[in-house]
Amino acid sequence: VDKETKNIFQRIEGMEAVEDVDREWENLVKEVEGKFGEADEGGTGENESEEEDTADGRGADAAPPGEFSDVASETGIHADLSIENDPTEGDCFVGFDLGTSGARMSIVEKTPSSSDGDPPAYNEVFTASLAWDDIMRYDDAYAWRAAVDMLMLRASVSGKEDVLSRVKSMCVSGTSATCLLVKKNTLDISREARMYNYDIASSSAATNDGKTLKSKGAKAGKHADTPAERVLQLINTFVPEKHTARANTGSLAKLLLWNEESPIVDDAGETQEVLCHQSDYISLSLMHEGDDEGEETCVVASDWHNCLKLGYDVQSLCYPAWMNALLKEGANIPDPESVLPSKVVSPGEPMGFISPVVAAKYGVPGDVVLVGGTTDSNAAFFAAAGARPEYGTA
Repeated sequence: VDKETKNIFQRIEGMEAVEDVDREWENLVKEVEGKFGEADEGGTGENESEEEDTADGRGADAAPPGEFSDVASETGIHADLSIENDPTEGDCFVGFDLGTSGARMSIVEKTPSSSDGDPPAYNEVFTASLAWDDIMRYDDAYAWRAAVDMLMLRASVSGKEDVLSRVKSMCVSGTSATCLLVKKNTLDISREARMYNYDIASSSAATNDGKTLKSKGAKAGKHADTPAERVLQLINTFVPEKHTARANTGSLAKLLLWNEESPIVDDAGETQEVLCHQSDYISLSLMHEGDDEGEETCVVASDWHNCLKLGYDVQSLCYPAWMNALLKEGANIPDPESVLPSKVVSPGEPMGFISPVVAAKYGVPGDVVLVGGTTDSNAAFFAAAGARPEYGTA
């Protein structure tokens, strides 16, 4: 399956028309099902949960609207699913983890409790992983997206159609502070990804003489000769001491460096690009792939964990005043929040529905909800301590 998908990934890299990509994808699915489908004794090769499309492109049996959080009322996104609701036995949930060495998918299913009084269990019913290589590079956002397709295809050709038909939500975990820029209201990548370990002070493009810069050496008032030096000066001037957003590898530092290299706003002060973390980008594409170009609903949503190194205040649940001052006065961005994720939700809180195009491609219901993701270290914590650890757990 991986070999077939890599071949098509190479073929579609240069394609611009969505219909061409869709056609190639359909051909791939047919090829893979033809080669591997016979080994699937339990699957029929057909989507048994196919639903009649309604006017909004979602299944006829989609859940009725219901507000679940502030993001719902502000964006018009509605669903019955939220972390407070009790899922039904048999409901399935998909998680993707994009790591340093590869990508992994896990599908868990809610199962009955083993005895009276015991809480229900969530058992893994399918898992798959792949490793990054010269074709599927760990720092290529299009490879991240192709990896998700590959993993979902594995589930499809492994006889898991029934499991996929019961999926209720999807979640994405990425490496901390890995980010890129996208053109506003689109999925188009305008600046390639800078990974979790990209240090603005030691990158080859950041200095004049190749020497490593030190944050302490870029004091306010000192002349800054390079984009990185100017960024370090801004950070030292505006970002509070000991704040996680002061890190040279943080997403805030990367955003500021991009703006120093080439302004994110045009001459009229209009925002042209928006910051997007690794997991944000995958979630965004799962929600908006197939949308009309420039659709205003195609806005970046993120989560508390990914936005920590950006500067988001997880206690007040807003971008702090010093961030507004930094971007507006220091970086000359008239509307600071327009270059940042528009919605920041708790990990596990709904962000929006899956795109009808993606739902059809994967064979999942049209009302699957994308929920807030997390970062690799936090995902590892949840895996070790459980989803609801007691205070003081480390």
